[in-house]
Amino acid sequence: MKIKITAIALLIGFLAFVVYATTQDQAITAASGYLSLSEHALNSVEAYYLAGAVSSTIAISNAIPYSSLDEHSLSAIRAYYAANSSSSSTITNVYEFCLSDETTAITTGTAKVSWRAPHAMTLKDCRASLSTASSSGIPTVNIKESGTTIFSTKLTIDANETTSTTAATPYAFSDTSIADDALITFDIDVAGTGAAGLKVKLYYTR
Repeated sequence: MKIKITAIALLIGFLAFVVYATTQDQAITAASGYLSLSEHALNSVEAYYLAGAVSSTIAISNAIPYSSLDEHSLSAIRAYYAANSSSSSTITNVYEFCLSDETTAITTGTAKVSWRAPHAMTLKDCRASLSTASSSGIPTVNIKESGTTIFSTKLTIDANETTSTTAATPYAFSDTSIADDALITFDIDVAGTGAAGLKVKLYYTR
């Protein structure tokens, strides 16, 4: 009788979880004994568990057995996707780098920031931003892997703008494959006038 009651309690708890999950932005839905995580990437799964809410524009379609949630942590969910989902490689991550402080006008120079890649990665996008726009001149950033530029057209922010996403001349990659432990350096080739708070984001997949 005790075993039967325990089983019923577990079933009720499980059903409550499914109801909760399906009311939280449809983050998790049930089908055929599996938890379907379609429409959400792994970082959204993590956000769901940590905050009870999900926000993601990256779609991933796979399923995890119900029992996995009873036995495994988020790290196990990540491991499951790495081993079972070809879509896991489409999850985009981002590193952000500060090339100056927020108030001092930027100046030109090489290797304003140097960084060792912690793993191999494939670059998907790159963006630069400013806290204060340049009143004249176009701030220009060059990024190098082991001394060689990764751009065929460098990253720029137009005068009176604070983001590279509106640049009249968009950047273009010449190298998107970053090797593990590669030395990445960030140069400021053109400073503009009065620009401050320069940051660069690298979007990548592994």
